[in-house]
Amino acid sequence: MTAAIHSTIVALLGPDILAALARIDGVPIAADTITGLPAARTDRATFRIVLEDGRVVKARRMRRARKAERFTRIIRALAHDSLPAPLLVDGRVTIEAWIDGAIVATLPLDHDRLVRAADLLASIHLAAGVRLRGRAPSDVVASTRRRLANLSARGALARDEVDDALHLLQRLAPSAADLGITHNDFCAENLVELPGGQLVVVDNEGLRQGFLDYDLARTWYRWSMSDAHWATFVARYRSSRTDALPGDHERFWRMAAVVKSAHLRAARCTADAVAPIERLRALLAS
Repeated sequence: MTAAIHSTIVALLGPDILAALARIDGVPIAADTITGLPAARTDRATFRIVLEDGRVVKARRMRRARKAERFTRIIRALAHDSLPAPLLVDGRVTIEAWIDGAIVATLPLDHDRLVRAADLLASIHLAAGVRLRGRAPSDVVASTRRRLANLSARGALARDEVDDALHLLQRLAPSAADLGITHNDFCAENLVELPGGQLVVVDNEGLRQGFLDYDLARTWYRWSMSDAHWATFVARYRSSRTDALPGDHERFWRMAAVVKSAHLRAARCTADAVAPIERLRALLAS
């Protein structure tokens, strides 16, 4: 197959993605790297690929085959109109149909669009048969502690900043929280609006079972909104989760989400690794 493909495309995609394309009878004639946050210490990558027969697909190389299998299994079980399932999973490579539409990050953030986005996130969280009630987030506390220690060892945080964060983490942690299917990267950059107005999520590799309020905090971190826009979004979202456990632990979940992002960026040597550190400092100061 590769003999008919330009050498630059062969070098760009690599043998694993070329082999996956061959399984769907796809011969690439053009390819572009669209990886959102390139990192020096991983070969994770995402590509937009035009095939010889006119199809356009997205190829994704994940860090682990287990992660590719997990997100595919969840997305197929959900059978959600706004979460397209991969066409193929081959080890740690997935091939997906390319979704044509307008990226929400490029569109005006009006009330209707915010409401539709909030409804979409809530519909993922409230998927039938996958919610669990009232588990203590002790694993989140433990993992956040480890990540803070690692950031301190790397020199990304001062000792007194880590102490402040640990104190707040312990004080603000809820005694129980709801679990369900979480997206973990729900933001304007990963939403495409179709001509009829439907929103489709196009980056779903982080789907897993987790704490719903943590996922909401991830959206707060990943989607830069004004305070007014966020208030509209979260009010609409909470109108769907009418049975959510009581208590306001928003700051705890935000800290956990920001610390995880800071740790991942530092460990993988990604671009702009200081951004989540600054967000954490703002949370500590608030």
